Amino acid sequence: MKNIILSAILLILINGCKEKYDSPYESPDTGYLVVEGAIYSGPGKTTLRLSRTVKLDDKTYVYETGAKLRVEGNDNSAYNLIEDVKGTYIASNLPLNNSQQYRLRIITKSGKEYLSDYVSVIPNPAIDSIPWVMENDGLQLYVDTHNPQNNTRYYQWEYIETWKFQSQYPSYLKLQITDQNYSVVLIT
Repeated sequence: MKNIILSAILLILINGCKEKYDSPYESPDTGYLVVEGAIYSGPGKTTLRLSRTVKLDDKTYVYETGAKLRVEGNDNSAYNLIEDVKGTYIASNLPLNNSQQYRLRIITKSGKEYLSDYVSVIPNPAIDSIPWVMENDGLQLYVDTHNPQNNTRYYQWEYIETWKFQSQYPSYLKLQITDQNYSVVLIT
């Protein structure tokens, strides 16, 4: 009985400590446009995700679908992004010229237009080495590179983690899977 009373008091105290946060900022009913992603020059895929902000107590995620996105150069070149999945727009292998500047133009389905500033294309320098250090919580990778012009100090690198496991002892058995059948075969 004592445990039940203590549990009830603890529950009341925990619930009593919560206060509702009311933001001092008024958000429009349509929410603000949120643009996530990066534009890549050359090989690779440019992916931009468009969504809308929602009220703090709202648990939904609002995608901005049906928009028209275009990367425009100050040399009058233009490259369209196409909607891949709901609110995600892509373009592959954009041939952006390093000597030009580019901006992003977004026209939403409702006709609202957004333009970014023109910015220069900054090519990533080649990777010199990828040293690593084994630490208590795992493996720490570092990327060494250099920029002869010294005009950029920070880069964002994306990678796909791939693992290869190699046993210390050789195996003389192989698992074969064919049409829902499993069999172990001796390797000769």
